[in-house]
Amino acid sequence: MRLFISILIFLYTPWAMGQCTGSWGVSTKKTYSNDPQSAPKVRVVIELSDALKKCNLEGVVVKTEESGQLRFRHKQSTLLARVTDESGRAYTRLNNKRLFIPFKGNASRQTFELRFDDIMHSTPGTYSASIALHLEGASRGSKRVKSFVQIYPYLSMDIQSTSLNNNTLDLGVLKSGRSKSLDLTINSNTSYSLSIESKYGALQHEKNESKKIHYSISLDGRTVPFDAKMAFSSPPSAGHKKQMQFKVGSVSGAVAGRYKDYVTITATARP
Repeated sequence: MRLFISILIFLYTPWAMGQCTGSWGVSTKKTYSNDPQSAPKVRVVIELSDALKKCNLEGVVVKTEESGQLRFRHKQSTLLARVTDESGRAYTRLNNKRLFIPFKGNASRQTFELRFDDIMHSTPGTYSASIALHLEGASRGSKRVKSFVQIYPYLSMDIQSTSLNNNTLDLGVLKSGRSKSLDLTINSNTSYSLSIESKYGALQHEKNESKKIHYSISLDGRTVPFDAKMAFSSPPSAGHKKQMQFKVGSVSGAVAGRYKDYVTITATARP
């Protein structure tokens, strides 16, 4: 009598136990702010197939800088983006430049956002980043997606003076050589031009248009001709602060009465 004993040995590799198959895709979409000085947020959308949904994947890993941020580049300039959920809360599970983003439930559509904190003085242009993602627990789990952010030229100008009321500069009783000053602050993320235009070219009598008193305008002590365009480089983070002075010419022989002029100050960002 013979006794045969069969022993079946099953081998399972870690890959076979831990991996699942299915398709997935990733795309990016800009979302714009109502503030023209703000960079758009970038929403990253991950789409999972039904097969991958059944795997109950925990999340995706994004390759970042050491700070956990993503770097966008435009020529020699860079922008750093925080990786957040849709409420703006940053993800913090960072290990060796790999940031883990947990999935929310078992939905086929998962999202996270890239947010830019400081773009006020970033050079205008199109910034781009190649985002590397790895879907934990899935075969063929690595992908790259290109993302772009457009930074536009912007400029702001503020005028302050104790003699200014409702955009009207009161020179008081006109005397030869009398002057009043304005404080001009310009912020911009690019170079810009400045021009000063006068409606009458002088202070004109309110009732007798032929009667005029000449005056001059200077910027930081330098006389500025009307209608001339002045070019300036990009200001520092605190902005360009300039003093604009209005100085009355000779009033000898001037007719009594009220005189006025309309002055337009135009600052233009240069792309």
